[in-house]
Amino acid sequence: MRVLSNIMKKKCESTLYNKISDITQNAKSHTLKSFKFIGDALSFAVNILFKTPFFIFSPIILIFIYFLLWKISSLIQIPLFQYVHELYTYADLIDHYSTDIAILGVTTKILIVALPLSLTFFYFSYKEQKALAISSASFWNISTRSFGMLALVSIVLGVHLKVTMNTTLAKDPAILIQDMDNLFSLRVLIWLLCFFGTIIFGISAIKVHIANLNYSSQFNFALKKVNKSAKALANTYFDFQRKKAFDNIYSNVDALYQVLFLAIEKNTVSFLKNAMRNWGDALFSLSYDSDFAQKNIIGPSKINGDDYYRDMYRSILKNHVTLINKLFTAHKFEDAYESLDIFVKLESKEQEYYTALHELSLLLYKQDNLNVILQILNRITNIYKNKEMTVDEVNIIYKQLLILTIEKNDIKSLSSLIYSLLKNYKQPNSVKGISKIIPLPILTSNIQDSNLNECIVYLVLQSLLKSIELSHYSCTGLLIKFLITNFNGEIIKKTYGIAITNLIKKKKGENPYLAKSKISNIHVSFNFNITTLRYCYEKMSILIYCEQKFVKERKIRISNNINSQPPIDIFGLNYDLGYLFDKLNNVGMKYGLLYFDDTDFMGNMQKEIENILISHRSHPKKKKILKRN
Repeated sequence: MRVLSNIMKKKCESTLYNKISDITQNAKSHTLKSFKFIGDALSFAVNILFKTPFFIFSPIILIFIYFLLWKISSLIQIPLFQYVHELYTYADLIDHYSTDIAILGVTTKILIVALPLSLTFFYFSYKEQKALAISSASFWNISTRSFGMLALVSIVLGVHLKVTMNTTLAKDPAILIQDMDNLFSLRVLIWLLCFFGTIIFGISAIKVHIANLNYSSQFNFALKKVNKSAKALANTYFDFQRKKAFDNIYSNVDALYQVLFLAIEKNTVSFLKNAMRNWGDALFSLSYDSDFAQKNIIGPSKINGDDYYRDMYRSILKNHVTLINKLFTAHKFEDAYESLDIFVKLESKEQEYYTALHELSLLLYKQDNLNVILQILNRITNIYKNKEMTVDEVNIIYKQLLILTIEKNDIKSLSSLIYSLLKNYKQPNSVKGISKIIPLPILTSNIQDSNLNECIVYLVLQSLLKSIELSHYSCTGLLIKFLITNFNGEIIKKTYGIAITNLIKKKKGENPYLAKSKISNIHVSFNFNITTLRYCYEKMSILIYCEQKFVKERKIRISNNINSQPPIDIFGLNYDLGYLFDKLNNVGMKYGLLYFDDTDFMGNMQKEIENILISHRSHPKKKKILKRN
């Protein structure tokens, strides 16, 4: 019983401790949020005062507020002079009102001298920052605004207090200290608050403007601001607070990247390396994989229905794409690959990311860095593969690259590109003891979603059509061999039928597997020539059918996982078959397909296809299928 009692006692103590801890944490959180709200509200008010056209009327409003506070402050009494005069005795100062007035006068004169000197320095640092083309350069940042406003209030109030106190003492030199407290204590207290506020904001403004004078200080200051603003989002109550924090992040993110761009241009090697590493660490706390971001940034944006996070995410991605492009252009490959690692870590299944990836792919392809793009695509796909998920979004990038490589007739890049599609998936073990094995990577349909497989086959069919339209024969031959040796006949036949319906009957050139979801904001299209589309499609059909039959007749086995049969349904050809075969035979081995060397095989294929067409045309149930569009 005693043991059970001790256990229950410890359990109760533990529960009580946890409750007290939770209450303390909640109280601390609400206190921080309250102080944050007060600071944000004051900053918001300052911003409003300095905005045009409100700025035009702000002097009148400030004068009105000033005299209103002057009158109200006389209604509240604080024994300030009594306490201050007691301090004079400890400091060996004269215990008299003349000391008060002297201190007031000296501090006011200091402010009168400091204000123009400070503004001159601030303007100098601002011009230096503008010379470096930093877009976030601002003379009237919040610290400078607050410093200027509080300094003016302190000077005006100090002069006003000095004159009023001299006038009061001239009328009644023997005035009691209690009467002075009644008249001036709160006014002096307000002046003291303004004076110390001026000092605090002045130091802050100096730090801001000093940070504008070199790369390192600009970068570190902007990075600190981003981290501070991100953490501030955890202590916000209202939308204007969130907007202010995000605005700070936007401007400082732009400043960070512009400093990095300048560092690349000026070849500041050590600074660039350290800066990129520090920025990469900070970016993780803003990414989709960060618990902090999900709780305090992304989650609240989704709940409130605002676009603050999306705008920030888009800004970071666009700037980072530009950074990677500049690093490759400057041949800073080590830093470029480090920045690519950061870019991959920013991945999310969001439209903003794949639009940025699309832009990056176009830029790198123009620099002949296709392999770099393919590494990124493979890494992203592997991330989701390890999570037992598929990422269809990369297919829009592959589509764009297929179009570019075929239009350039770039057979080497096309080969790298199409086999990159297969590297993203699990490959079966090679089969031993099989004759005529072609060592190619295999896409196994039993472990992948059928829609994903059909989407890839559809992309290959579209690419084939485009290569035939452009008469890029080597590209056509490569794609034919790739299609037959890497995909089962069943999926080719099914996707081929879908392509007939979509491309020939409905005359829609887009991939139906990518059309339903808008993955990237950049439009991608093969832009087929509608007038020659059917002709090209029928040439493609014959090439595919002949390759399937050739593989079967010669008993070429790629792997136990791949079967080239059944062949596609070829009974829907409308052009003269002899004309089509003549055109194909004239090109012949330019396609790189072995069966063009075998005239007997090609003759047999022409007769076989002709018999299929005659058989289906005479069959009454097939007439609707064969009807011309």
